[in-house]
Formats: sequence, structure tokens, C-alpha cells
Amino acid sequence: MRWNIRGRDGKTGNVVNVSIEAPTLHEAEQMALYNGMVLLEADRQQNAKPPAQLGYSSGNTSQPPAPPRQPVTIDLSYLSKTARWLRVISIVVGIVGCIMIVWPFVQVLVFLIWERETFQLGKALLAAISAAIPGALVLLAAASGRMLAAIGLAIRDVAEHNSKNRSDREGERANP
Repeated sequence: MRWNIRGRDGKTGNVVNVSIEAPTLHEAEQMALYNGMVLLEADRQQNAKPPAQLGYSSGNTSQPPAPPRQPVTIDLSYLSKTARWLRVISIVVGIVGCIMIVWPFVQVLVFLIWERETFQLGKALLAAISAAIPGALVLLAAASGRMLAAIGLAIRDVAEHNSKNRSDREGERANP
């Protein structure tokens, strides 16, 4: 069934009339919304023949339904390179996090050795622990980065394995 939809084009703001083929009015409205229209009116078209002109123009227009979505392709070399760099950066960030955790306690030990008479161990340890908390957060960020890198490399390995198995199966079909 053909429906007349009147609305504003989402890109230009112009009022346009669109003729859409759909089983129900609701589905026709959904298709118009999907294609970027702001709906004003919708009603059933009286004559069933399609309009001669397709595409946008200043008068009556007809917009074809959205094209089917293409499958997503992944460039495995780019994915691999990015995952390796992410892993390297995560390792460096992890080393910085370890230094941020250890350094306050090293300072406590140095002050304990050199300033033994005026040193207050409880306050110094509390200060060291509070200074080490950001280091723990940095270590958490580094671990998250390493996990993301591992996921990227696993996706690459699965894709390579599947493409190899697919080519093996196609080879078996070609040579029965």
C-alpha cells in the first residue's frame, strides 16, 4: 500500500512530500523517520501508481527505502597494529603506575633513616597511602588498556582463522 507522507527534510528543513510503499501507516512513518524526516501529516495515497520522479526536489518527491546495510569489514593489519600500540602504551602506563605506588613509600623510608628524631610514622604512612592511590588508578587504566589490546588481537586471530577455514572449505568444493 502506498502512503503520502508530508514533513520537513532533516538536512535542509524544506517541507517535502514523500510517497512510501509500506504495509501499514506506522511502518511508512517509521521509514520516513529513518530517512531523516520530521513528520507533519500522513495519509493513504488515492492512486496506486508510483510517481515518475524519484529523489528530492522542490515539489512532490519520492524517496526510496533505505538501502540494505553492507557487512562491516575490518582491516586486520590496522587492527593488529593498533592493538600492539595499545599494549605498548599500556605497559608504559603500568610502569608509571607502579612507580607512583612505590615512590611515596620510598620517601617514607628515606625520611625514617635521615629524620629519625622528628619523624612521625603514622602520619607519614597515611600520607604515603593517600599519595599511592592515584598510582593504583593508573595501574587499573593500564590493565584496562592491556585487556582491550588482547581483545583486538583475539578478534584478529579469530578473523584470520575463519578466513583460512573458509578458503579451505572453498578449495574442497572446487576439488571434490
